[in-house]
Order: sequence, then C-alpha cells, then structure tokens
Amino acid sequence: MTLGKKAANIFSLGNSPDGAAAPTSQGCGLYLIKGNKMKIKQNAQSGFTLIELVMVIVILGILAATALPKFIDLKSDAATASAKGFAGALASASAMNLAASKAGSNAKTPVAACADLGPLLEGGLPAGFSISGTIDSTTGSGTCTVTTADSATATFTGHYVAGAATPPAGGSGS
Repeated sequence: MTLGKKAANIFSLGNSPDGAAAPTSQGCGLYLIKGNKMKIKQNAQSGFTLIELVMVIVILGILAATALPKFIDLKSDAATASAKGFAGALASASAMNLAASKAGSNAKTPVAACADLGPLLEGGLPAGFSISGTIDSTTGSGTCTVTTADSATATFTGHYVAGAATPPAGGSGS
C-alpha cells in the first residue's frame, strides 16, 4: 500500500520547503521520508553505563579496604600518646620541684619514690593512671614509668627531693 501525497503531508506536519524530512510536531521521533518510508530517530541517552558504575564501586571498595585498618587501632595510639604526655608533664614537674628545692624554696614537695611525683601535677594523677619505679637518693634521680588504664606505658626521669623544706640561704627565717 502506498501513501499518497496528501496522506504524506498529514503525517509529516513539518516538511521543510525543499521537501526534506522534518520531525513531527508532537516530537515522537518519527520522520517521514518521501512518501511512505519512515525512519525512527534514536534518542541519545545520557548517564553512566553499568561497567562505569561497577568500576566506581570497585575503586571505592579498594579505598575502604586500605583506609579502614588505619582507623581501627586509634585507641591504643591515643593511650600511648596520653601516657607520653603525662610522662612529659611529670618529668617537668619533677625538674621544677628539684629546682625549687635547690633554690631553697618552701614550695618544694619531698620526693623519695616515683609514686610521690603524682601530687606534683595540678589536680593530681588522673584516675586509672599509676606511677612505678625507683629514685635513688644517692644519685638524685631514677627512671619512672607511668601506666594508663589501657596499659600503655611511658618512661621519664624522676628527681629525688629531700623531706623538709630548707629556709633560703641568708634569710631571716621569719
């Protein structure tokens, strides 16, 4: 069956003046080409293909597999850092206490063992922390170890300070 010229014009509704095919007015993608031959226009699709999406998921999985183990063991790293921080604070407090003792200050605190260093910190040693080790009274120092509640440890040098406060040299004592 052949479409006549009138029928062709009814279907096309948009032939150009030179007779070339044009899309229909409804935009359905049909073109009428010279009479009864029709061509279907393929609409261009946009978006990602399945393989592109799979590749993205694989890459994200690899990144997660390599990054996740680095964040799992942060608790032990934090406990070690906390122990080192308190060890540094106790070493500084011990050195300042020794300096106060040598200067003849009444503000010194007697220290005969590592466990005596806790009160040198303002607020004292936090709950769950402990200090162990010995201080030699003949050498004036010793190695002390601070241990956190999570069993992380750090060492520092503690200084021996004799018991009673001594008056400053040349002072009147009153």
